[in-house]
Amino acid sequence: MNISSSQPLLTQPDVLIVGGGIAGLGAAFGAAEEGARVALLEKNGFLGGKATAAYVGTVCGLYYRSESPRPRFVMGGPIKAFADQLQAQSRTRPISYRNGLHFLPYDRFAFLFICDKWAMQYADSIGLHAYVHGLSVEERQITAVNALVYHQPVVFMPRTVVDTSGEAVIARLSGMSMLKSDEYQASALVFSLLGLAPVDQNTISLALIRLVQKGIASEDLPPDCGRLVRRARLRKNGKALFKLGIPSA
Repeated sequence: MNISSSQPLLTQPDVLIVGGGIAGLGAAFGAAEEGARVALLEKNGFLGGKATAAYVGTVCGLYYRSESPRPRFVMGGPIKAFADQLQAQSRTRPISYRNGLHFLPYDRFAFLFICDKWAMQYADSIGLHAYVHGLSVEERQITAVNALVYHQPVVFMPRTVVDTSGEAVIARLSGMSMLKSDEYQASALVFSLLGLAPVDQNTISLALIRLVQKGIASEDLPPDCGRLVRRARLRKNGKALFKLGIPSA
């Protein structure tokens, strides 16, 4: 595996994966397990996708909805393996929320670390800062993918292309019809506070709610601040993460 701009990329892979988030890494895992040679392209200078770029902070969808305090994985295989490693590396535990929802809080740098480890293990070649800008298609088969990797033009001739970019890059360039939605998830601002006293996580959550509601009632804070939620438990170093939903209009 190479990840350096000074080393040649694998330009004739069995599988070319566009997108280095968890879906792309899962695709790399599956392809490598079948003996395929994998090239992975990521537009950012790091792996992990929105889970690291947007600092999401929690993973939902890992567990069945259940009122049981012990969450049960929906599926095993690479998904469970990644989640188990992420939980151990982040030193967190699944949290049971209302209506039977369970989710796993995680540390962003732990997520990055595991993504790098998986990429090095399952991808034969990785191109960061990669921008796919053109395709060659013959008889409905992609024969070449044109990309800029570290600002250098590279032509890939893969046997199979898997698009996990989340932006339908390959579909758009190939002229395929796509389903579009008029509704999108609202944006949010995630930030951290340092120097907080070590207290129970429920205590700090209640204190936060009271302070925000008081500020809104006195008109010292805009009503949109009511969207503020805490994203992860207070750590021993006095750091906590917060998420503020940004209104669409």
